[in-house]
Amino acid sequence: MTAIDDMVLTGRVKAALAEAKGVSALDVNVDVKNGVVSLKGNVSRQAHDRAIEIARHIEGVRGVEDDLTITSRA
Repeated sequence: MTAIDDMVLTGRVKAALAEAKGVSALDVNVDVKNGVVSLKGNVSRQAHDRAIEIARHIEGVRGVEDDLTITSRA
């Protein structure tokens, strides 16, 4: 997988998060390396679960690293 492929996946994940209900794309930082998506940020439990689910279902994603922090006020 190339850096360009990773950039395309980053865009796809970000776009899917932006369209999703229950997740604020502004709260989730997306990074992709070799097809593995890393999600970081402070989110609610619901947003956490939804963001992971969304990232896993993007075509081309090889894995998801969950570095999200669940907060009660997010």
